[in-house]
Amino acid sequence: MIECAICTKHPHDSADNCTPFCIEIPQPKGKAKVLHRHLPDADCTTECRSREADLGRVCGPCAQKIRDDLDTLVDSWAATTDPAFPGGSSGDGRAKSSPLPGGTDWMDWRQGADLFGVLTTWVRDWCDVYALAGPRRGDLTSITGWLRAHLDHAANSHPAIDDFADEIRKLAQRGMRLAGEVPDHGQRVPCPTDDCGRTLRVRTADIDERVRCHKCGIERTAGQLLAIAMLADKWVPAETAADVAGVSARSIRTWGERGHIDRGPDGYWLPSVRQYVAERNAKLQTRRTG
Repeated sequence: MIECAICTKHPHDSADNCTPFCIEIPQPKGKAKVLHRHLPDADCTTECRSREADLGRVCGPCAQKIRDDLDTLVDSWAATTDPAFPGGSSGDGRAKSSPLPGGTDWMDWRQGADLFGVLTTWVRDWCDVYALAGPRRGDLTSITGWLRAHLDHAANSHPAIDDFADEIRKLAQRGMRLAGEVPDHGQRVPCPTDDCGRTLRVRTADIDERVRCHKCGIERTAGQLLAIAMLADKWVPAETAADVAGVSARSIRTWGERGHIDRGPDGYWLPSVRQYVAERNAKLQTRRTG
């Protein structure tokens, strides 16, 4: 039986436990990953899960989940044209700060760099792998419709279909949260007090909510903390830089390794993160309009 590449799981305690049934799968950009499988079924534990890949490399339910997530992207984009949680002016008590309607995550989402960047990357990949012509238009409905139309082909043979499903799922969850359809668990931002070093969690759903740092005692509204975070000149952890940039912590670490942003013993220099994000967004916008 060929197992679904998305929902089938056979975790190992370590790489030493791999068997001849473990398969190394080539990935884009020269990377590779291992699909772990046990030798006999008897070796499986309660953490393992097996489902037949009746569509080639994935199962029917996983393929349908991808279709649902693509539809969710279109619905969430339409539902977040305006901030779901508009805010007023905010400040840190030391200097004037611009209001951040809906929070930094909403602003990054509406810029579209992450959303369209992920989708168009997969479009180009599928075009190269399957010798396809891309979508005729560059709007979100056309792009997701194109991916939906060719999903059965990719589900049958694409070596990275599980990565595609994971990235689309994360984008759909983000869009649903910003549209107010799932709970807002907040963003992490650095405490604005010099030399405090504590990370605070703020909820974009209520930017007037007051947040207190239990280390230094400073108290600000969520909107003020978000505004300060966007303008701060500090060394911050990868997680904090990721929240401000609207990307994953893994992306921040990759940017640091490649020299795109400044990194040091105390983390990542936030001004360099903001500068690189602005340059990256400008390039993506130029590609879409050019």
